Amino acid sequence: MGVSTRVATLVVAKPGLMRNSLLAFLRATLQVEVVALAEDTAAALQAARQHKLDVLVLDTDLLEDGYVGLLQQLHSEQPALKCIVLSDTIHQQQKSLAAGASVALLKGFLDERLWDALVDHRC
Repeated sequence: MGVSTRVATLVVAKPGLMRNSLLAFLRATLQVEVVALAEDTAAALQAARQHKLDVLVLDTDLLEDGYVGLLQQLHSEQPALKCIVLSDTIHQQQKSLAAGASVALLKGFLDERLWDALVDHRC
């Protein structure tokens, strides 16, 4: 993924402030194209199967541990899909990485790290 490449992105997050802020950030980034939104695991799987995605951005507030199963499923179906997880705790961060996330960021420290994760193909 180069900086000039359009990054087809699926955002999986419950409606609310976090999702709205995330969408505003992503839509302000010219290289990112949000091609779908999902607020639960079933919708996320359907959207991931329907669209040719480069990146999934997943908020761990999705369900208690629903994000782990979603990551495992997507990792097995689309191993090249870059999964960026936004977690509340270090424990969630570790669980996400163990389940196949490419990058797991703590929400309180997003700033440039989210941008770097979106455009850095080495993650």
